Amino acid sequence: MRLIIILSILLITLSSAYCQNYLESYQEMALQNNPEVLAKYKLFEAAMEKTSQVNALPDPTISIGYFISPVETRVGPQRARISLNQMFPWFGTLKAQGDAAAIEAQVYYQQFLEAQLSVELKVAKAYIPLQELKQLQKVADHNLEYLRLIKTVATTLYENDAVSLADVLRIDLNIQQLESRIKLLDEREKPLTIGLNNILNQPDSFKIYYDSLKLPNDQSVVPDLESHPVVQEMNYRKQAGDAKIQAIDKSSLPKFGVGIDYVFVDERMDMNVPDNGQNALMPMVSFTLPIFRKKYRSAINEVELQNESFELMETSRINSLSTAYEDLSYRIYSEKEKWRLYNELEKQTETINRLLLTEYETAGKNLNDLLQVQLQLLDYQERKINACANLNINYAEVKYLIKK
Repeated sequence: MRLIIILSILLITLSSAYCQNYLESYQEMALQNNPEVLAKYKLFEAAMEKTSQVNALPDPTISIGYFISPVETRVGPQRARISLNQMFPWFGTLKAQGDAAAIEAQVYYQQFLEAQLSVELKVAKAYIPLQELKQLQKVADHNLEYLRLIKTVATTLYENDAVSLADVLRIDLNIQQLESRIKLLDEREKPLTIGLNNILNQPDSFKIYYDSLKLPNDQSVVPDLESHPVVQEMNYRKQAGDAKIQAIDKSSLPKFGVGIDYVFVDERMDMNVPDNGQNALMPMVSFTLPIFRKKYRSAINEVELQNESFELMETSRINSLSTAYEDLSYRIYSEKEKWRLYNELEKQTETINRLLLTEYETAGKNLNDLLQVQLQLLDYQERKINACANLNINYAEVKYLIKK
């Protein structure tokens, strides 16, 4: 039974790993290694440390004084004094400051979440062009093989005096152009791979694996733009501002302190009195008098104005996300229509191409039409691949907008 359970878990794990595509794997890798994401998380951790700072009491003060000229008292001259004092803020002040710092740390956490979404989108925008490039290379190689097949047919016809040498040379020109195109595609792979590796924070030698480029599944979603991290960041800034106002109100109340003075007294030598030379101990209580209220009112006004700014920025960001989503919706529709059109044109052109090739094989006619249709077919195939790649990128951008 134990063996069966272990094997079942192993099969589930392997199945999950197999079902997960390379893009998702690279996105997870980027979330763990990308310097931008790690830097944002460090800022969040640093902000959390501030909570412990504002929750702490002020340091106690200790002072030591020595009388150059001893102060004569009934029980003897005073030689030195040590004072220890501890100030306490008004009740609830430290908690209010800690709450404000904790909420403000959430601002940095939302920035961290947005950095994660942004890096996932960057990985998609770097990886999908590589998928597109691989598809373009396959299509170009297939068309090159097809042109070489046409050249074989033309060479056979030329040897049988059915066509002129110009047909063979014209096909050679098309082959050379396509070979140059393939070479450029091959050279394009290196900078795209390095760009992706930089996002993943991997060396240039890191090997990239590819899934075949496919049409993404339709995603009918209603975006909750107010839950997006860039919007929530402003929301938490406003909450932090409200908490700061409470902390300012608390800090405007009196602070009180407790302390103790210890005075060192020498004995009197001229007479003997009760408690002669006895050191003095004096407990103390102190209060601050916050009578200058202007600075507190100004601090509250500053926070309130900042909150009004955050409110406007939140609205602006929601509007920007809404505009981006509507623009994406149109672009997705447009790319779907392009893909459908080029897919249909590809099928029709392939049919025409086969008919023209058969006609050329049998009669040696219409080579120009055959080559022109072949180039047109290559163009439709490339446009279809480009539309598919754009659709995948558009859906990655949608994922950035709707993910919480």
